[in-house]
Order: sequence, then C-alpha cells, then structure tokens
Amino acid sequence: NGLVAEIGDTNSSLNTTSISNTSLSVFDNEYLTYASSLGEKGNKPEERSKVYPESGYYISRNSWDKEIGELSTWMMFKSGYVSKTHKHADDNSFMLYSKGYDIFVDPGWYNYMTGNFYRDYFVSSNAHNTVIVDGKTYSPTAENSSKVGIYEYEQNENYDYVSGYNEMYNDVSFDRHFYNLGDAIIVYDNIESASEHIYSQLLHASEKMQVEKRSDNEVIFSLGEGQYFVRVQQLLGNGENELIHGDKNKEKFGYISREMNHLDTIDTLKYNVSGRNVDIITLITIEDKNGNIEGISDIVFDKELKEFTIYKSSGDSFDIKLH
Repeated sequence: NGLVAEIGDTNSSLNTTSISNTSLSVFDNEYLTYASSLGEKGNKPEERSKVYPESGYYISRNSWDKEIGELSTWMMFKSGYVSKTHKHADDNSFMLYSKGYDIFVDPGWYNYMTGNFYRDYFVSSNAHNTVIVDGKTYSPTAENSSKVGIYEYEQNENYDYVSGYNEMYNDVSFDRHFYNLGDAIIVYDNIESASEHIYSQLLHASEKMQVEKRSDNEVIFSLGEGQYFVRVQQLLGNGENELIHGDKNKEKFGYISREMNHLDTIDTLKYNVSGRNVDIITLITIEDKNGNIEGISDIVFDKELKEFTIYKSSGDSFDIKLH
C-alpha cells in the first residue's frame, strides 16, 4: 500500500492509510518506482514473487495491476541473514497483508534501549510470527548466522513453496514449510528434539483484526470493515489455542510499535503443543462474507497422508504432499 514493511528496526507510520512513497524514485529503479508510487510512475514489475536465499527473504504480491493496487495480497517469509545490523530473532517468520489491511504483522521495534522491557520484547522471537521453544528467544549473533536460513524453494503455476530452518534453540531442530496459494497459506512446522518441550506457534494480528470466533483449533478474525474474514485452522488438533490481548500491567505478548517509542496493544494468537517430535499444520485463509476464497473453491486435507487437494474456481485441482 506504499508503506514500508516493518522488518527488523524498519520504521513505518501511525498513519495506516495508503501513501505514495515517491522518495524511493531516487534509486532510479523503474520497478521500485512503480511499486512505491502504486503504479503512478515507473514500469510494472514482471515478477510477482522473488526468493533471495542468501539473505533469507521470500516476497510475494499476487498482482501488480494498478486497478487492484493496495487491495492485492502481499506476504513475506524470512529465515537467515548475512548481517546482524538491526536484526531481530525473527527467523522462520512471515508477514501477511491483503484487502488494504495488515493481517499478521511484524510488531515493530520501539526504540534502541537494550534492557527496556518493550525493546527486548520487540527484538525477541516472542514478537514474531514464528515458533518459540519453552517461551524463550535466542541471540542472532554473527556466530549463529549459519544456524538459520532458507533450505529450498519452488515456484510453479499453482503455488510458491519455501522452507526455512532454525537450529538456534539448544537440542531443537525447527523447519518451517511455507506454501503460498494466493489468499490461502499452508504453514507446516516440523520440530524435532531429544527431550520434551512446549512449542508455541505465534501469530500477531494487526490493529485492524477483531476476533469473531475461537476454539482450541480454530480462530476467525474479521478484517477491517468486516467485508473479509481471516480463518486460522490447526489441522492436526494436537494443541490448544491461547488468545492474548496486550495488557501493559500483566501480559508478555500482544504489543505493536509503529514509530519510535510508540506502543499499542494487539491480539497474539498462541498455539501451544507439548512433546518431543511435533508437527503443527496450519491453514490460513482470507475469505469474503460468504466464506469464499478468491480463486479457490475448496481445500481438502488428508490427515493420514499429510496431503492437501486444492480445488480451483476454474474447476482444476492440484495436490500438495507435505515435505
């Protein structure tokens, strides 16, 4: 929507309306100029998704058409780094934006005062859409940079796939498999350990998301003005949802910072699973008021085979066998 995504210590804006960031035209890149001006200047990019495996980024936008503009679906997955400057403990995390609103956010940075409760929270894994182990975070030092990264990826006509690994937690191997289907995302978290832990999958909802329905394995948010809904389903049913709204007096989760020293409260969805070797399979769908997903008529999951069948609105279908 013309605003810069809040990755690491990136500063965004309290003004959530679309803006035209024409200052980026100084880089003399015709595609960047088009993106930052929402199609007013420059040339439309040819690619709708891109993987940067060395620096650890996957970025996607489902349409560059000027008519769709800020209503398009944008997402970012990240794992790995080549520089620890402004780096947070955000490996195997993602961000999601659609229909003109942030959905699942990177909650920001607050300030640069190490030791401040909120600064320490925002740079920790607790403030990112990833999995934490026993409620702990890790230190993204230069020495640890080889322990995280993008493992493999695939881009085809039906979906994009990218997987990241995170070996930062002692005795725990955590791989995340991320499937972009447009207005649907499959997240497969595969976690292995020699000992038992509590694994918590975190999703930080933006200020524009309101909880409509919740159960142990499903949460439905209304988005923006209530024209769309975001459904989060835990398909294995092996854990329990915990919904936390930020409370400055008692809560460890549920905060966002859009500018220096700005603090607001949001909802954090925390799915907790106990065990040694654990799978968490999550389906996130963006739906209209009638439960329809753009371009998709149905999604069927075979729990025994760990396989999805995706039925497209065109009548075609395809399968995804989880790695």
